[in-house]
Amino acid sequence: MQLLGRLLVVPDWTFINLAIALFGVLNIVLAGPREARRGGQIGYSKFCRASKLLLAFHFLKRELEVLFLHQYSSRAELEAVSTAGIGYTLLTVQVPDHAYEQLPLLVGLAMFVTGELGNFYHHYLLASLRSTGQHGYVLPTRGLFDRVSCPHYLFEIIAWVGIATVSQHLLNLLSAFGMGSYLLGRAAATTHWYRQKFDDYPKDRKHVLPYVF
Repeated sequence: MQLLGRLLVVPDWTFINLAIALFGVLNIVLAGPREARRGGQIGYSKFCRASKLLLAFHFLKRELEVLFLHQYSSRAELEAVSTAGIGYTLLTVQVPDHAYEQLPLLVGLAMFVTGELGNFYHHYLLASLRSTGQHGYVLPTRGLFDRVSCPHYLFEIIAWVGIATVSQHLLNLLSAFGMGSYLLGRAAATTHWYRQKFDDYPKDRKHVLPYVF
């Protein structure tokens, strides 16, 4: 990695990077006075702990997939990836203790498990296309790939909604909404690319949600 030896990675100062950086600085500066007014540390509920464990598992799974499963055709910019990760972390790092209901915890856990398993399965199908040394682009099949262009995005959205349901917090809901919007856009772009690349690509195949979108 070219940036491994550098002590500090400075991103291009676009509007979104500047906004995230300012949010982080304000969060750090105000952390002391905020805790002082409360007279102690934030009390974290079991729902907060559960959501943190789900987030940790989600990103650990992603790291392991990058290391041992995916075979990429191009590289991603470290600055862009790290900026997005820091943004999601800042939004979800502090979830205070409130009076929560038990049902959303169970529903959210079920959604998270379903999303992670479905996401991993379709990532496996994508990786298997290149396991035989095939370097060209091949249309994925099996699973929900026969119905939509990006079923792995569908299940990732389900997992993020599951995390938001477990935490029952507005910031996690906003993170899920942001991730969903991003993945829906990527899915639409992927479908457009498939239709340009493959003449026989089914015109009625949806982007993410079968028969709907």
